[in-house]
Amino acid sequence: MATILPPTAAALARAAALLREGEVVGFPTETVYGLAGNALDPRALARIFSVKERPSFDPLIVHVPAPASMASLEAEGIVAPGWSHTPGGAVADGLARRFWPGPLTLVLPRGPRIPDLATSGLDTVGVRAPAHPVARALLEAAGIPLAAPSANRFGRISPTAATHVEAELGDRIPLVLDGGETPMGIESTVLLVNPEGRVTLLRPGALPLEAVEEALGERVSRAGSSPRQDPGGHQETGMPPGDAAPSAPAGSASSPEPASPGMLASHYSPGKPLLLLPDLLVRLSPEALGAAVAGIRRKGPFGLLLQSGTAEALDLARERVERALAGPAFPETGGARPDSASGDNAVPEVVCLSPKGSPEEAARRLFAALRALDGSPRTRALLAEPAEGDRGLFHAINDRLRRAAIPPEPGANRAAPGEAGFPPGTSEGAS
Repeated sequence: MATILPPTAAALARAAALLREGEVVGFPTETVYGLAGNALDPRALARIFSVKERPSFDPLIVHVPAPASMASLEAEGIVAPGWSHTPGGAVADGLARRFWPGPLTLVLPRGPRIPDLATSGLDTVGVRAPAHPVARALLEAAGIPLAAPSANRFGRISPTAATHVEAELGDRIPLVLDGGETPMGIESTVLLVNPEGRVTLLRPGALPLEAVEEALGERVSRAGSSPRQDPGGHQETGMPPGDAAPSAPAGSASSPEPASPGMLASHYSPGKPLLLLPDLLVRLSPEALGAAVAGIRRKGPFGLLLQSGTAEALDLARERVERALAGPAFPETGGARPDSASGDNAVPEVVCLSPKGSPEEAARRLFAALRALDGSPRTRALLAEPAEGDRGLFHAINDRLRRAAIPPEPGANRAAPGEAGFPPGTSEGAS
C-alpha cells in the first residue's frame, strides 16, 4: 500500500528520488491531487497510463515551476523552437504572467524533449505552473518537469484529499504526499493558444473564463460539442442548462481524439448511476420533476446532491424528490411522506455543496460530495441538480456534473465531435 506522508523535507526528498528513478507519486495541487511522473521519461509516462488504466489517446499536462516564460519553456525543449517569437507566444506569455502559478493550463506547440506518450502523439503539449506550495516544492526538489493527471482511476471522480488517492491507487503507487484538502477542488482551466494568438477554451475549470477574457480584452471562443440525448429524451448541447451550443472552431471536428483532458463525453463518474436534473429543483414544477425522474423510479435508494440551501430547504427538497419518485399516485399536495419513500424510492442522503450558494465553496466540495454519496451504503443511485448558469465557476461545476451523469457506454470515453478545438492549419491540442 502507498505510504501517506506529510510534506516534510525528508518526504519531499524521497518523492523526488522516486520520480527521478521513473516511479510515480501522488501529490496535492491547488486544484485536485495529481499522479506525478517524469514528463521527459517515456518509462515514467507509461507507468502513469498503466496505474490509472488511462487510454493512450488521452494526453497529459506537464507541470513546471514558476515563474515560467515562453522563452524559458522553449529553452528547456518543452515548447517548440521559435514559439516565443510568434503572436501566439506573446499571448501565452501574457497569460502566464497574469495567471501562473495557478489553475491555468496552456496548450502550446510541443517541444523536442516531450515524448509522444505525454501528448498522445499530438503536436501540442499542455503546460501548467501549479500554485500549491507542496507542488512547487516537489518540482524544485525533483528538478524535472512533471506530467500529472488526476490521481484516480481513469474516468472516475477526481481526488481532493490524500485519502481519496489511497482509496483509488493505494495498491499501485509507493507514496502520496498529504497536503490536506485541495483549496479549489476542481481541475485547471485549459486554453489552446494557436500561433496567430487565437485563444480557445478547451476545458472550463478553476480559473473563471471571465478572468481570462478580462486579461485578454476580448472574448474567448469555446470548443464545441455535439448534441446528445439526456435521460429524459431531450437533446442536450453539451453546455449547462439554458445555454446554446457554441460553434466549434473550423476544422475541429475531424478527429475523435481529445485535445485536452476532461473533454471526453463521460468522465468524473461515480460508480453508481447519476441522473442530472434539467434545472434547479426550486424551478422544476411537480410535472417537470416527475418527468425527469420517471425513468429511474424504484432504482434507489438515492443520494441527492443540491447546490445550496438551508437545513429546512434540504428537508423540503428531499420530500419533493421522494414524492416525484413515488409517481403520480402521490402528487405534491403536502402531507405525509409517501410510504414508498422508505424503500427503493427513498432519498436517505442529501448533500448541499454550499448553504450560502458560494461558487467557490461549491466547486471545492463537488468531488468530495460526489465521492461521499457514491460511497454511502445507504444509496444505490444518485440525483444532482445543476449549478445556476454558465458563468464563473458554475460553468466548470456544470461541465463536471454533465460528464459524470452520462451513462457509461462502449466507446463513450472519446471526445465528442467538435471538441478538438483547433483552427484550420494547426494540429490538435493536448494537455
